[in-house]
Amino acid sequence: LAFLSEGKEEDAKDILDAFVYAVSYDRGKIPRIRNVYAAGDVSGGNDGRVRLPGVYDAATGQWQEDANYVGSSAGNTAWVALALLWYDALYGDREDTATYVATAGVLMDWVEKYCTDDTPGFTAGLEGWPENGVSDTYPLTYKSLEHNVDCYVAFDRLYALTGKEEYLQSAQSALSFITDMYDRKKGMFLTGTLSDGITADTDRMVLDAQAWTALALEDEFPAYRRKL
Repeated sequence: LAFLSEGKEEDAKDILDAFVYAVSYDRGKIPRIRNVYAAGDVSGGNDGRVRLPGVYDAATGQWQEDANYVGSSAGNTAWVALALLWYDALYGDREDTATYVATAGVLMDWVEKYCTDDTPGFTAGLEGWPENGVSDTYPLTYKSLEHNVDCYVAFDRLYALTGKEEYLQSAQSALSFITDMYDRKKGMFLTGTLSDGITADTDRMVLDAQAWTALALEDEFPAYRRKL
């Protein structure tokens, strides 16, 4: 995103191509973006599966990984989708960016499937190793305002590009959650919910939760002007 803002197309493309590779060659059966990747060449071994960070424990003879590092966040996922979609918006009229748009769709499809409950908005994601079975998966059931702002913009853009009704519904779900997080008495957005996905977290006041919504909503939610 920083490279794109500076017009450094090739530098941005190098990173986006690495993300496309990571999604395409994830070691799990479900394409997704992990929270952390190994440094350097991520192309992996003979099977080409993307390399994830970890450490070999000589005492036990085992390879150990961090559940959060190999997990997937709704917010991180949406950020990658936004970068892919922004590249398409900037350069799609003169080069083939269909793979970028398709990958963004795959990523946000993951959010729709694995980060939802019965209430508006999207949960934070999951930690662990779903490729090993349910017992090694730890859902993160709280909802972050920032994550949902990211998801709202990504889904809204995907709907504009594809016309798929599911993306419109997901964008509206995220927007409903965002507006529910607005504290009218304080004139500011709350940071999100507790682990039940419903009860608002009122203990913290987060600056970027205010800036994100101003950038993303504009005239969709005029009340945000007060918090500015």
